[in-house]
Amino acid sequence: MLRLIRLAELNREVIGKFYPATLAVKEHLEAEHGLLPYGSKIRDKFLAKAVVGEWLQDVHLAAYVLDPEYWDVDHLSMPEVMGAFARAIDKVFFHKTPPAEGWFARVMGQLRSFKDKTGHFARACAPNAAKSMLPSAFFETYGIEAIELKYMAKRLFYISISNDAAELNWKHHKDNSTKMRARLHADKVHKLISIQSAATLRENILRDEKLQALKWTLDDEVCKLSKEVEDSRDRIVANFLNYKEDWEDEKIRTKNRAHEGLLNDKYQHVYLYDAENDELRRIVHVEWCTAHRPPRYAVVTQLVNPPEDEDEDLMPYLINENLYECILSAPAPYNQQRRLISK
Repeated sequence: MLRLIRLAELNREVIGKFYPATLAVKEHLEAEHGLLPYGSKIRDKFLAKAVVGEWLQDVHLAAYVLDPEYWDVDHLSMPEVMGAFARAIDKVFFHKTPPAEGWFARVMGQLRSFKDKTGHFARACAPNAAKSMLPSAFFETYGIEAIELKYMAKRLFYISISNDAAELNWKHHKDNSTKMRARLHADKVHKLISIQSAATLRENILRDEKLQALKWTLDDEVCKLSKEVEDSRDRIVANFLNYKEDWEDEKIRTKNRAHEGLLNDKYQHVYLYDAENDELRRIVHVEWCTAHRPPRYAVVTQLVNPPEDEDEDLMPYLINENLYECILSAPAPYNQQRRLISK
C-alpha cells in the first residue's frame, strides 16, 4: 500500500500504472490479510474504495489500456477495462465534431492496430521504445497514422495524479486552499476549476474591450455624450477618500481576484497629474505588479491626450502618498465627479 501511495505521488506520466498497481494490492490483501493486525478490516475498506467511481476513474483504466508498458496485455478481453475505455472516448472527444463512423469506431480501429502491432507500431525499435520512452512520447513517435488515438493518449497521460500537482493547480486558481476544498470529490474540483478559468477568461476579454474602447472615448466626436446626459452626469458627485484606508493594506499585498475588484472600484477612472513628467493621466485599472519587491497591486494609467505619432503609453503607479498627491494635483474639470477627501 505504501508503494501504491508513492506511485500516486509521482508527478510523472504514471496514470496508466495506477490501476494494475491497485490490482496487485488487492491480490496481496486478499492473500495475506490474515497475517496483519486488523487485516480483514483493512482489506474490506480497501476493496470498498478501490473500485471505479471511488479511487479509480475511467481515465485510469483507459490509460492502462494505452500504456506501452502493458502493450502485450489482452485488454480487449477485459469487459470492465474496455467499458471504461469506451466512456473515456466520449469524454475526450465530446467537444469535437464526430466523423461519419463515430469516434468510438474510429478510435477502436486504431486501438486494434496498436494492440496487433501493425503499421508504424510494427517497427523493430517499437518494443524497446515502449519500455524506455514516456507514453506520450511513444505515441508522438509511433502513432503517426493513429491520429485520434495519439490525441487521446496525450490527453490522458498529461493528467497528473500527484497531490503536489493538484495543489499547484489550485495555487494557479487564486489560492482556493481550504479544509472544505480538501474534501471535495474529483468531479466537483474539475467543475470549480472550469468555472474559475471561464471567469478569468471573461474578465480578461472585458478588460481588453475596455482598453480598446478607451482609445475612442476621449476626443472622438461620434462617442461624445449628449448635452443632457453630460449635465446629469456632472450633477453626480461621489466621495473619494484620497488616502490609503485601513482595509487597503492587506488587499494591496495579497493577489486575489476579489481584492483586485475592490481596488478597481475605488481607483478606476480617477485622474492624476504627474508633475515630474508634466503628464495628465487617467487610471485604467489595477493589476498585480512584480517590478517592485515585494510584489503588490498598482494602478495602471493612460495619457489623457497622447501624441498622435506615439503608441499607447501605459504606466503603473504604486498606491502610496505620491499617488494621492498626484490625484490632488489633477486640474479642473478632471475629477469633478469626485469630492476629494484628505485624511
